[in-house]
Amino acid sequence: MIGKMETTKYFAMNLLELIQSDGFTFKKLAATHGAEYAGPCPWCGGNDRFIIWPLHKGGRYWCRGCEKTGDAIQYLRDSHGFSFAEACQILGISKSGYKRKISKPVSEKMVFKPKKYEHPPSIWMNKIEIILNDAQKKLWTAEGKAAREILFGKGLTEETINGAGIGFNPVDLYRDRLGWGLPQEIRCDGKQKLLWIPAGIVIPLQNKDGVVRLRIRRNGLSEGPRYVIVAGSSMAPLVLESGKGAFVIVESIEGGLNV
Repeated sequence: MIGKMETTKYFAMNLLELIQSDGFTFKKLAATHGAEYAGPCPWCGGNDRFIIWPLHKGGRYWCRGCEKTGDAIQYLRDSHGFSFAEACQILGISKSGYKRKISKPVSEKMVFKPKKYEHPPSIWMNKIEIILNDAQKKLWTAEGKAAREILFGKGLTEETINGAGIGFNPVDLYRDRLGWGLPQEIRCDGKQKLLWIPAGIVIPLQNKDGVVRLRIRRNGLSEGPRYVIVAGSSMAPLVLESGKGAFVIVESIEGGLNV
């Protein structure tokens, strides 16, 4: 049985309030789907990989890391171990009025289909390559000294750094999204959202077609996420030296370098 106090704790909460009541903190990033918040994933951690849209279809969440997704009912089931009926009761939702997803039958023979990742617009790739080339040069100048010390301190050699194409961007850059082939977005204050390329250690993802992602490790933070993926980037996994016969899979940790 579910106690009255426990039921009262969650009753009538929206999805954002529900997850925050478990001790997590989220910041509003955009007005996507009415409002978009980001913060740590209740399951796999991180800083801003867990996205919540409290106004979209009754409230939805998704993690870029572990790909957990669902609504308020699914959150209570996965994070607290409640049954479907218990979660509905706690949230004050009628079971009969709730549309549950119908599972598709599993075929007898499972066939692996690799996920396809779209490339950024060609104009984005051309411009981001210029940014990366400049960052790679700046890493080995006087203003890149602090960044080099961080990299060397984590055990990376000059050969490894150059092989991964790592660079250093000394100042925050802001660019017009339309000029980079990206759709225009409006901020919460009604102003146009710009493409943000933060200052910090630049970690690219490159393939035969060029640069498809730029991830930046920000330094000297007072607020905001440690890592930022530049808008428009592909979310394909980073693979270094793909021609090798053996691989090491690395999960990034807070304060570490994700390479």
